[in-house]
Amino acid sequence: MNAQHASEVDAAQTAALHWLTIVDAEKYEESWKEAAPFLKEHFAERDWEKHLDTIRKPIDPMVDRTLHTTQYREQFPGLPKGAYVAFVWESYFGTRHQVLESVIMSYDGSQWKPIGYAVQ
Repeated sequence: MNAQHASEVDAAQTAALHWLTIVDAEKYEESWKEAAPFLKEHFAERDWEKHLDTIRKPIDPMVDRTLHTTQYREQFPGLPKGAYVAFVWESYFGTRHQVLESVIMSYDGSQWKPIGYAVQ
């Protein structure tokens, strides 16, 4: 991570962890409402809830997550130039199954919001 972006990465991580607690609590509607417009353009609210239900229900509940990688970028393919931070956590769920959880955050000029979430 570039030291010049450390404070931005810290703020993005705080926002990402806050958002993940909402997802962990299965408040999928709220997680959609707090997401960036980019995510909302690609998932209608009901589709987002179904998507999270599909990827999280089989492995929930969340037990522990440890930050694995962080990457600050000013450009992602298919996105306008801006401020983005990609996080990958090594996460353990109730199934005791380890997965990689990815969240990409974008800065909208006033706050960091998620534009993507994946579980692998």
